[in-house]
Parts: sequence; C-alpha cells; structure tokens
Amino acid sequence: MLNLGILNAIWGSGAFFRLISFVVNVAIYAMGAFGLYKMAIHRSMPNPWLAWIPFGSNYLSGSMVGEMELFGIRVTNLALLNLLVPVGGSILSSTPLIGQLIWLAANIFVILVHYNLFKQYRSDNSVCILYAIFSFIGFFMLRDDNGAGM
Repeated sequence: MLNLGILNAIWGSGAFFRLISFVVNVAIYAMGAFGLYKMAIHRSMPNPWLAWIPFGSNYLSGSMVGEMELFGIRVTNLALLNLLVPVGGSILSSTPLIGQLIWLAANIFVILVHYNLFKQYRSDNSVCILYAIFSFIGFFMLRDDNGAGM
C-alpha cells in the first residue's frame, strides 16, 4: 500500500525549497539592481532605471565603464557590447559545446567589464576581482560611493 502522506510531504518540502530559492534569487537580483541604480545616479548617468531590467543593467554598466583594453586592444562602445555579447551568448548557449564555450566567453567578458567598473572605485585588485565575480555584492557595497578612485 502506498502512503500518500509521505509523498505529499516530499512534494511539499520540494516546493518549500523552490520557494526559498526563488525568494533568495529575487533578493540577490534586487540588491544588485538597487546598487547599480544608485551608482548610476551618483555618476549622473542617463536612464539609471535600466539597472532593474535584465540585460539593461549590462548596457548601463558598460556605459559606466565606457572603454577598456582587452588583450592589448582598445574596446570602445562597451555599453552596446556589454548588452549584445551576453544576449548572443545566451541565445547560442543551447548549441552543444561551441555554444557553451561562447556562453562562457560572454560571461568572462561581462566579468571583465565589471572588473573595470569596480577598478574605478577601488584600487585593490583582489577586492575588484571579488566584486566582479559576485557583482551584486560589488554594486550593493559601492551604491553610495561617488567613485573617489576615478
């Protein structure tokens, strides 16, 4: 005989953990978006509300960096590139192997853009690397900083 009480408890606990995971992910997204929004306001960037829109935040962070050097090449128009590279990487990620490599390269590109952004605020490389990898922490921690390191 099948005990439905145990199955209901297992399903219920799974739903509970999915709900907790959803709440944590929303909180992390809100922390990062709020931090980037405040950073953009302090820098008088146009359209700081883009921080709240997925991929719009990439455009905003790229426009805050402006340009960077990547493997000896000066990369300009980072706002547009930091928008298109992750979108393209996400679209192509379903292609076996090559798509996943492109997705990985796109994420590394975004991390490098964020590193260059945080480098404008902090001179310590290890802090900038940590902030770039966990950008929601960096955005939130620097939300009230006016970019004194610029």
